[in-house]
Amino acid sequence: FRRACFRNQGLAKAKVCRRVYSKSTYSDYILYKEEGAISIRAGTPKLRDAGSYNTMQMQGSVFLEFAERQPDEATRRYNWKDKQMFRLSVAQCGDLVAATGHTIPLSIENRSFNKDAVMFKKSSLTFDKAEGKNNEFSLRLAIQNLAEEDQESDAATSFDVTVPISSGEFAVMRSLMIYAIPYMLAWDKVLGGSPRIEQDHAPPQQRSQSQENDEEKMKLELPSADIWGSNF
Repeated sequence: FRRACFRNQGLAKAKVCRRVYSKSTYSDYILYKEEGAISIRAGTPKLRDAGSYNTMQMQGSVFLEFAERQPDEATRRYNWKDKQMFRLSVAQCGDLVAATGHTIPLSIENRSFNKDAVMFKKSSLTFDKAEGKNNEFSLRLAIQNLAEEDQESDAATSFDVTVPISSGEFAVMRSLMIYAIPYMLAWDKVLGGSPRIEQDHAPPQQRSQSQENDEEKMKLELPSADIWGSNF
């Protein structure tokens, strides 16, 4: 936020200060399909104020939100109320950007602990080619609730949605992630500021003496005119 100050008309010398907060911008890239919907949005990194500079506290992320198709389309077509989210780290975004025919299918797993249900949650994101269709892909999110972190055999899948993606839509997703990665690392703040200028902090008297020594040294190193001849 920034602080704006203005003079009160009644008191000429008094200043009234108020805080003016800049508006946040929210923008999602949403794909609506018959099988479900995906919302893709970026999350900014968290920086820690270290006085004269900021340091990285947490890298940014890309969030994928999956919504099932609502059986009763009269109320709402997609059930965004019970949506499930998958968080992509910087490295995982790189894996998805680099996905080619040799690396597909690509599976990414995240584990978290659900405090409300007192159980572990395993989220699996799978990027694969669509069955029977050329130049088309699919994104599947499957979530399992685990009683223990290492118990997966008897775990039931509580959420499973597969959304088809065209080659053009995947090209847009890849382009967005390539653009977002430097911002997720806060490199835009590092490289977008003023260039750092190194200054010589030596006293003026010391600098002038050093310059005189350099000039005398250069005179001694140069050959005299007698060596080269009078026509030089």
